[in-house]
Amino acid sequence: MKVFAIIPALEAVSSVGRVVEGLKNYVAEIVVVDDGSTDDTAQVAQKTGAQVLRHLVNRGYGAALITGSAYALARGAEA
Repeated sequence: MKVFAIIPALEAVSSVGRVVEGLKNYVAEIVVVDDGSTDDTAQVAQKTGAQVLRHLVNRGYGAALITGSAYALARGAEA
């Protein structure tokens, strides 16, 4: 079973690195969906090992989950 963690994030530079690090031993891949952040959320997530997907503008929590789910399913995640 290939398990992905999907993390919607907005202006989460202070916490996203800790969240990604905390999940590494439990899932096959960590996907952070940066939902229009203007800080360094995406860069920190990428540095700590997450695959980062970006929305250029804030589209909301649901849209971030849909984006992350589509990515994971296309890469073999089990529904």
